[in-house]
Amino acid sequence: MAAVDKKTFKREPQTTEDAGSRGQQQKRQRVERQKAQPTGELKIDARKLWEVLRRGDLDAEVRKVKMKEMMDMLRGHIKEVTFKHDMSRVVQTCLKYGNDEQRSEIAAELNGSYVDLSRSQYGRYILMRILKYCPKFRDEVIKSFYGHVRKLVRHKEAAH
Repeated sequence: MAAVDKKTFKREPQTTEDAGSRGQQQKRQRVERQKAQPTGELKIDARKLWEVLRRGDLDAEVRKVKMKEMMDMLRGHIKEVTFKHDMSRVVQTCLKYGNDEQRSEIAAELNGSYVDLSRSQYGRYILMRILKYCPKFRDEVIKSFYGHVRKLVRHKEAAH
């Protein structure tokens, strides 16, 4: 950051060491923090691919290839990332644009954590997508709520 002259309160010109805007420095720091997390690289790569997948004007063949890439990337990690804001959107997009096999794979991997998803601020949207796009898993989702309804009705997120 440029130094300020205390008498005139004017900034001295930036040196080459200060090159790059503050926003760029913050972005680099944010990316470094994300990479330090256990699923950091996965999140960064998945979000880049998600930017392509979520576009409405994407060709069907290209979407099919990109969905295959996304599923290969997320396979085995879906339960870990569904409770994060940005990755929740990625999984929702996969449920929306994936074929039946890919949707079933996501729903099967999340099986057993439907109650936790309903309590999550971001996971509940994934649960709604599973109910909408995965008719085979609707009974399993409903059965997973048996015995938990009274608690969920009073829960801040699950009651919505």
